Amino acid sequence: MRLSRWWGSSTIVPAGMTVIMLILSTGSTAALAAQQPDVVHNRFRAPARGTPELVKEVEIGLEGPEEQAFFRPTNLFFDTDGNVYVPDGSHHSILVFDRDGNFLRRIGREGSGPGEIMAPAMAFMSWEGELVVPDMQSQRTTWFTKEGEFLRSEGMGGGNMIIIIGGAVGRIPTVPGEYIQPAPPVLPFVPEGIEGMDRGESMLIDIVDEDGAVLRSFGERWTSEDQHLANILNQISLAWSPEGRIAVAPRFFDEIHVYDAASGEPELVFNRGLAFNPVEPSADLQQERSPDGGEVRVSLAVSADPISIDVAFDPAGRIWVLTYLVDQAEREEREEEGEFEELIRLEVFSASGELLAAIPLAEPATRIRFTPSGDLWLLDTDYVTSARRYSVIWP
Repeated sequence: MRLSRWWGSSTIVPAGMTVIMLILSTGSTAALAAQQPDVVHNRFRAPARGTPELVKEVEIGLEGPEEQAFFRPTNLFFDTDGNVYVPDGSHHSILVFDRDGNFLRRIGREGSGPGEIMAPAMAFMSWEGELVVPDMQSQRTTWFTKEGEFLRSEGMGGGNMIIIIGGAVGRIPTVPGEYIQPAPPVLPFVPEGIEGMDRGESMLIDIVDEDGAVLRSFGERWTSEDQHLANILNQISLAWSPEGRIAVAPRFFDEIHVYDAASGEPELVFNRGLAFNPVEPSADLQQERSPDGGEVRVSLAVSADPISIDVAFDPAGRIWVLTYLVDQAEREEREEEGEFEELIRLEVFSASGELLAAIPLAEPATRIRFTPSGDLWLLDTDYVTSARRYSVIWP
């Protein structure tokens, strides 16, 4: 099935999108006009500003004592002093460095007692400046000061439940008292003991308060007759800008969406020229019985080429996207051989969606973050497992 809503007949999308389009078309012309975002085509456009130079200034997590080395990093974020926080599953803690890469402290330790953590992947910094660590393994959330002092723990449930899906790496603070996160998947069934999940057809983005209660939701989900596939297709990365915009980078589609955070209205959608032709996503639920015949394992075999890896706003309001340059089969083959050069590029777009630059990367990266002062940090969570700070020199 092909999408004509934004790009004409050249972009493959999952089943169901045309049905949504027909439903929308029954509304008034005025209502439709109010809902339509600006559409920008970059597929055949040369970058407007050439290729900036990235100068690596600091690298953390790759060398040094074991307590400072990354093994299973999942994210990085910052406090108001510019210090860098990196949750690491192997350390069962959050590693803290200053802007220049000097190790400051380790917050948390392995266990299930006060101040102890099993799975810190979803950690984030609250508006109060507290370090919040939702622990899916121990089913509780723990709060620390940014200096590492244990404050309290609460069991998960209701608003405290954060569902891991796609590139979700914890809540992102927006305006005081509010956070954004990917909306939970639409479950074929609601597991016993999990509250707040039976919401019918979910939206794409949730705005939540300090307690995790949903204040509002928006964003149109990609749909499929297979709900398992639909949840995979709705894997997204999110970014927020101080101007009140939210950028959404779908993992499996060549499009970036920008919403107004206050109203939820779509403002902008733009594409970019890919270096390969992605396959149409599909999924197959497979069952496999153990050799002794006593256990049946169920797995979901997915055929899809990831496109977008992560997205971020810089302080100037430009939109930065990590994009794959090759399909999944070639990427896995080259990664296995340790050949990372030009697997990924860093694309830069203006606030209005115009392609400004496309920068091939020599090292892998899975997270892109900017500090409020404009420092660019790239983190690789899979292979090199290091975080690197760059300065950007524009031509």
